[in-house]
Amino acid sequence: MVYFWKVKQNQGSESVNQRRPVGRPRKESSFVAASEALLRTTIEQVAIHGAFSINARFVCEKAGVSFGAVNHHFGSWDGLLAAATVETYRGYVASTWEAVLSASRDPEARLTALIRAQLEHAQKMSGWSAVINYPGSFEGISAILQSEHQEEMSQLLELNLARLGQLTIDVRENSVTDITYGVGEVPREVLMKDQRAVARSTIVGWAALGMSVWASSAAARAQDFPEAQEMFEQIVGFAIAEAIEGIKRDRAF
Repeated sequence: MVYFWKVKQNQGSESVNQRRPVGRPRKESSFVAASEALLRTTIEQVAIHGAFSINARFVCEKAGVSFGAVNHHFGSWDGLLAAATVETYRGYVASTWEAVLSASRDPEARLTALIRAQLEHAQKMSGWSAVINYPGSFEGISAILQSEHQEEMSQLLELNLARLGQLTIDVRENSVTDITYGVGEVPREVLMKDQRAVARSTIVGWAALGMSVWASSAAARAQDFPEAQEMFEQIVGFAIAEAIEGIKRDRAF
C-alpha cells in the first residue's frame, strides 16, 4: 500500500451496486482507493511527461476517478503534486539504499552502487528531476512542501546525505559500516565532526547530482544521438573512479 499525505481515506467497504452520494469521488473498478490511484498515477505520469506537461484532469482520466477527487483528497492540484513529490523522494531514498545493501561488502562497491542507483532512478523517473532538484521553479508545490511536508523532506534529505557521508568515510578508511539509523535518527553531531568527510561527500554528491540531471534526459537524447548512452556510461565510470580516488587521497591527512 502506497503511503501518502493529506489523504482522507474512505473507511469500510461499499457494494459495487450501491450508489455513491453526488459529488463524492468514485472508486476504481479494482476497488483501489481514489486517493491512492491519483497519487500512483501522478507519480507515473510526471515521470513520463514532467509536471509542466500534465494537469489534474489528465491524471483523473488516467486514474479512472472523478475530477473532484483531486480537491476532495489533496485540496488542490498542487497539493496532489506535493504529496506525489514526497512519495517519489521517499521511494528514491529507499531504493538507492536498497542498492547499497545488495552490493558486496566492499566500501568502493557500496559507494558505486549508491551513485549508480541514483542515476538509474533519474533515468526511470526523469520527469521528476526538475521538481525534486529545483523545487523553487514550482512555487505552488514548493509552498505546500514547506508548510505541510518540510519535516519529513528535511529528514529524508538528511538521511540520504548521512549515508553518503558514511560511505565516503568507509572508502577512506577501507572499512564497511553497518548503518542502522533511519529517518529522524541521524547522528548529526558525530558525522559533522569529520569535516574532511563532509567536504568530500559534498563534492561527490554534487558530481552525482550533475550526472543525475544528465541521466534524466539521456533517453531522449539517445533517440537522436545513439552514441549518447555509451558516452554517458563511459563518463559515469570515469567520474565514479575519480571520486573514489579523491577519497583515497584523503587517507594522507
